[in-house]
Amino acid sequence: MKKSTYLLSAILLLTFTAHLTAQENDDQLWYCWEETVKLEMIDQYRALSKELLELCKSENFPFPIYTWQARPFTYELWSPIESLADIKKIGEEWDKILVKWGAEKYAAFNETKIHQREFTCTIKNDLQYTPANPDFGRNEFEYCLWIELFLKPGKQKEFEEAVKEYNKERVEKDYGSYVFYATGGFGFEQPCYIVMIADKNEESFFKSQKNINEVMSDEIEAYMKKIYPLMRKPMINHDWYLLMDLSYAKPEN
Repeated sequence: MKKSTYLLSAILLLTFTAHLTAQENDDQLWYCWEETVKLEMIDQYRALSKELLELCKSENFPFPIYTWQARPFTYELWSPIESLADIKKIGEEWDKILVKWGAEKYAAFNETKIHQREFTCTIKNDLQYTPANPDFGRNEFEYCLWIELFLKPGKQKEFEEAVKEYNKERVEKDYGSYVFYATGGFGFEQPCYIVMIADKNEESFFKSQKNINEVMSDEIEAYMKKIYPLMRKPMINHDWYLLMDLSYAKPEN
């Protein structure tokens, strides 16, 4: 791997974790553009995505893009934003990129996809958990278990209280993974919370979870008993992999 690629990876990961772990009580809003791709056209999609991101670099696209593979054929492009008004700005800047790319390339790119959707979420910094003695740094994780929890209306406060109590127990047991919580914005059924359990890689995650399931079985059971009655339907989850080759760090000012 080239030195410049290592540098980009470090910048992206450091920037991503910095946005996830902003100053206390300074919750971070995120915007996502999700693309589900045709199975037989995965290679074409990835090749065209890389070409498009190279154009973003050359044109100094002003928003960073973190691309995660959420399911085998689904890619999520996430950008931190200051307000919902930034979504319009992203669209305007993206249109400029597409004009330079050309109608033919854009049509070929769209041909690789089945459908698209967009949504937002807000990272809740007062709910996050940071391990005291992690086996990896904030700039190293590339895997998350993504969990969506669908609450009954009006149960948000009870859920957050349960999370805060559980985080105290995580501290006592020295839970090894970073855990981020977010509220789902538009594009999600309401009310919705998202849990992101982050680790260096999938192997490290399962090792950590095996250990924590052994030392925190009683605490986990008590936590689940608190939150299950607050949910209106079963939670859903999927693996979430950060794709460095399909991500983009905006240039420094």
